[in-house]
Amino acid sequence: MLVLSRRENQSILFPNLNIEVVISRVAGRIVRVGIEAPREVRVLRGELAGSEMEAAPDGEASPSTGSKSEQALRRHNIRNRLNNAMLGLQVLQARIEEGQTDNLEDLIFKMFQTLSEINDSLGEGADVEKSLDGPSHVVDHVAAESMHALIVDDSPNEASLLAQFLQLKGFKTHLVRNGREAIRWLEENPRPQVVLMDMVMPEMDGPTAVREIRSDPRFDDVQLFGVSGLEPEEAGLQTGSSGVDQWFQKPVNAREIAEQIHRRHRATPI
Repeated sequence: MLVLSRRENQSILFPNLNIEVVISRVAGRIVRVGIEAPREVRVLRGELAGSEMEAAPDGEASPSTGSKSEQALRRHNIRNRLNNAMLGLQVLQARIEEGQTDNLEDLIFKMFQTLSEINDSLGEGADVEKSLDGPSHVVDHVAAESMHALIVDDSPNEASLLAQFLQLKGFKTHLVRNGREAIRWLEENPRPQVVLMDMVMPEMDGPTAVREIRSDPRFDDVQLFGVSGLEPEEAGLQTGSSGVDQWFQKPVNAREIAEQIHRRHRATPI
């Protein structure tokens, strides 16, 4: 684990990314951070980070090698790491907005650790893609308080960060590690408003779990959101009644996920 303590005017370097993060000022609850990066690298505030991905233009990324499935898996792994960092930033922002500013050091350290891992992987020639900026939404806390999301992901860190963000917005959350556990949980507990389903998991992957849930009339009222580093067609799924209701590609915008759950819940007849 990368653990750093920085003072004003000290920096953290990611040499393979050609990025330098400088702590320019610390005043009370606010830390002013400066970021030096190449012009082709987008640097966004967490609230502007979108859920879509844009392939790097020709000549700006390492050449792709291997089969299509191998390339998809590499993209999936990079997106998972980016998702860890992006969710960490969004949780950090949400905690500051809620006035929960104590004990933020561990969260900040985890973000830097993830960025360091991405930096190392790029040094090995991995493919990379850049996130697009997207709209920021505000979730109605009162409406969200009665809502429940089941998060299905074999990455404890990613699942925990997404759960923390939703909890800060008033949602109840429950975490399971794979599709088999998700189906068992749905059979034994009150239905959540939404299941947030990762795709690449052990024991039972996301596509298999989605097909089993969709074939069971007991779960007809459950919304299924795909949350993955894969494209829907790479996972063998489609959006709509026969697949997932909505797809969010990693790195995700947690605000957009919360807003979409809220919007679909309000549109559902009581």
